[in-house]
Amino acid sequence: MFNGSQLSNDFELMHKDTIVLKYDSITMSLSIVNGSLVPITLRFDENPDITLFTFLDWLSDRLSNIDCTYIDKLCDIRGVGNDYMKIIADSSAISITDNYWIRFLGMERSWGDIRSYRDQNKNLFKVILDDEVVPHLLDQNFYDYTSLYTIKGDSPKIIYKDRMYKKGFNAEYEVVGYRIAKSLDIKVAEARFLGKGLVSCRVFTNESISLLHATEYLPLTDYVQQGHICRSVYHAVSKNLDPLFKRDLERLFILAYVTSNFDLLDDGNNFGFLYDSHQLTLVEVAPAFDFNKAFSVPIDGYSLDYFDDWIVENLPIFIKNNIDILTKIEKTLNIVTRQKYLNQRQKDCVSYRLNNLVELSR
Repeated sequence: MFNGSQLSNDFELMHKDTIVLKYDSITMSLSIVNGSLVPITLRFDENPDITLFTFLDWLSDRLSNIDCTYIDKLCDIRGVGNDYMKIIADSSAISITDNYWIRFLGMERSWGDIRSYRDQNKNLFKVILDDEVVPHLLDQNFYDYTSLYTIKGDSPKIIYKDRMYKKGFNAEYEVVGYRIAKSLDIKVAEARFLGKGLVSCRVFTNESISLLHATEYLPLTDYVQQGHICRSVYHAVSKNLDPLFKRDLERLFILAYVTSNFDLLDDGNNFGFLYDSHQLTLVEVAPAFDFNKAFSVPIDGYSLDYFDDWIVENLPIFIKNNIDILTKIEKTLNIVTRQKYLNQRQKDCVSYRLNNLVELSR
């Protein structure tokens, strides 16, 4: 996390073309210009007054991925090093998850500029995904704004227009996870295999719909995290939101079990909620995404059923509340057997878990 002394310029936190907050570098203070558009994780903070500390915490979390190896490469190419101010000036701290960005005073940028030139750089395919050394790019003045500084996760990826592209690091599992989820009628981000190890995933946020990660949701409730994130979020949703949210979370957890997606349980950044970008109200559970660490087969000595204890214990309840999934098991089993990106033990594990859903429903 960086501190206030590193913010050497006056700036404004923008939501599209509306000023939300202003920062004065001389007094090192924030002032609220439009309280109704303060980011949802700050607007519902226990302290109604947004302090510089809480804002810097929000901004640090937004830029938390800049320590990843592939982001280091991006910083070098774009000439910003590890200087937070240069990174913010270069990217305006834009994100694919929402419509917030930062404008330094005196900088002639509008939301129209951001929208027109965000994530338009095809050269990043070569640099980030293919690991090519392209010397002339080092001297090129990139007239675009990249979302990569604010993307979560340590596997190399780029954003180009409305798609996320991944290569290597089991990127093909995104397509397998998509096909299984689609077959089970569980909401999932669409994924395609483009050949030569390249996978394309649809970005499901836009100017009207934003993403709130599960870790960001819990502080908005009166539910204190107990144990792992899935259990805590599930109980908070059951208490505070429409039953449809609870149902979709259950389907998400069933999918995590079937695909052995332990990554879903780790930090709460791999599932979340969609919210209205203007009203800042939750709309639905976000589609399932990020399967590159899924399909991990239990080591010898462990049952193929080995998974998170809380999810396994509650599977009978989840299945009872989503009984329609059982009618899609046979079709999904056929899809699993045809997946060339899974080895036989992985296929056996997924098949076992699909059949076990039927057993647990009895």
